[in-house]
Amino acid sequence: MQKDSTKGKEQIKPLNSFTLMSLTLQENMRLVILSSLAIEGHQEDLTAEASLICTTHRRNTYFEACDLLREALENRFDQHQSLEPVVALENLLLKASNGEPHEEDLNVLEASRYQDDLDYDKLRHQLLFCAEVIKQALPMVKKVTSVHTLCEAMNTNSTYKSMLSKEHKSLCLYLTIPITLATAKRSFSA
Repeated sequence: MQKDSTKGKEQIKPLNSFTLMSLTLQENMRLVILSSLAIEGHQEDLTAEASLICTTHRRNTYFEACDLLREALENRFDQHQSLEPVVALENLLLKASNGEPHEEDLNVLEASRYQDDLDYDKLRHQLLFCAEVIKQALPMVKKVTSVHTLCEAMNTNSTYKSMLSKEHKSLCLYLTIPITLATAKRSFSA
């Protein structure tokens, strides 16, 4: 509450949300006390204006806490940038295994931190044969939906590993990329 001492008497002016943000520590403590009175059921001790101020203060505190929680959750689960090359590699392998266009995923992977790990010109050429190898190795598979199926196809005949050496190397890279959930494990064990 703000006090107006222009007429010698103190008049109470209602607060809006902008003035609530610029309250002094003493005024903030008064609001906390008024809020605790309202919470404890002493509403009869509060005027209508004080009750409105308490409600506004609690509402602002609630929304601030919700914003902080939302931001913390977004930061925790927004791992898209760090996982983008991994997702691109998986999509590349699955799309090539199904004979689908995969150039966009290959470009993402080529521009990522794994650019020096693979020979992308040879990989482009070998990925064209991947769908045929899957059909020969696993004729009962109509569509490859997991990397595990691709691993099974590569393991059926050792010539596939040598014939598609760059694809085999990209598959090994995918299977050995360190992805951890250590922060989640720590939060559950705490």
